[in-house]
Amino acid sequence: MSGERESSRILTVYYTYLNNGKDRWPLIRLQGKWLQDLGFQSGNKITIEDHSGALLIKAVPDEGKKLI
Repeated sequence: MSGERESSRILTVYYTYLNNGKDRWPLIRLQGKWLQDLGFQSGNKITIEDHSGALLIKAVPDEGKKLI
């Protein structure tokens, strides 16, 4: 790519087991430099909103810090 960011990604929904392997639940993993490029850093808090089958992920601003 010529320095342009992709505006969407296609990822796979995995599953994980909880309750000693009795329950299987969906798992979505987000990782990569693109998250850092969008201003998400390790340790930051996020909010996730449900919008009729779409997820909106937003960074929670730190006190005294301006987000990109």
